[in-house]
Amino acid sequence: MNLKRYRFFVRTVQSGSLSGAAEALGCTQSAVSQMISGLEKELGVSLLHRSRTGIRLTEEGKLLLPEIEALLEAQKRIEDLCGDFRGGERGAVVVASFSSVAVHWLPGIFKAFGEAHPGVELRLNTGDYHDVSQWLASGAANIGFATPSCAGGCRFIPLYRDPLLAVLPPDHPLGNEKEFPVERMAHESFLGLLAASDQDAREYLASFGITPNIRLSTKDDYAILAMIRSGLGISIMQELLLRGETEGLRLLPLKPRAYRTVGLAITEEGERNPAVRSFAAFTQEWIRENWKEGMA
Repeated sequence: MNLKRYRFFVRTVQSGSLSGAAEALGCTQSAVSQMISGLEKELGVSLLHRSRTGIRLTEEGKLLLPEIEALLEAQKRIEDLCGDFRGGERGAVVVASFSSVAVHWLPGIFKAFGEAHPGVELRLNTGDYHDVSQWLASGAANIGFATPSCAGGCRFIPLYRDPLLAVLPPDHPLGNEKEFPVERMAHESFLGLLAASDQDAREYLASFGITPNIRLSTKDDYAILAMIRSGLGISIMQELLLRGETEGLRLLPLKPRAYRTVGLAITEEGERNPAVRSFAAFTQEWIRENWKEGMA
């Protein structure tokens, strides 16, 4: 059994063409073709239909693809465990994150962790709360930056207490006040994220019996900020997200105060992965050293 051929086959399917696989694998298209042909000869079945427009799986290929992917994943788990036995670390840490953490924390964390653990591969999926929750639940990520509401059944480690702020256009009548009273939210045009990803603001308002007058909702935090700058409404957003984005805005603490808790959510598979455990411990220490003012 030649697992290298299996890896070439999976990458070819993912790329959609022999040339795309060759570029991703850093080899020639001829080498990819030879690997696929060798695998087909080894298995005794045809796996791919080849044409000028690309490749497509045969019926046999469709049935074998998930089994081959599972085999390669099993090999990776074996390598991870053996690396742990030898005292070294290998494997992949697949991180799910929302944008504020990806922008303000992960460049520093990834750089420092990569220097300390050069044998570990880091991968990043970024999206909103709903995306993070789905990636953790499906196993597409083995660790994620999350809030308790999107951590699902994962073990949750609190890291940071992030204030929620009222975000106003520069000419808002309350823009120069020290606080923004929550009851005023009932009388404002509200711009927010989609319901599946706006738990922080909606849960805070609901706790006071307030249903916001939602004028616009979108999945893009930074689109909301642009709309607020144009005077289309106001919003409630996280302080971490707003760092470096204050131009043309007024930011006020809410009255009463509100916070979200940002933490690490670790899947069951992640708990068994020594590289993920190291990443979790490293991240906690990095937050203590660099963001101690907001530690949970």
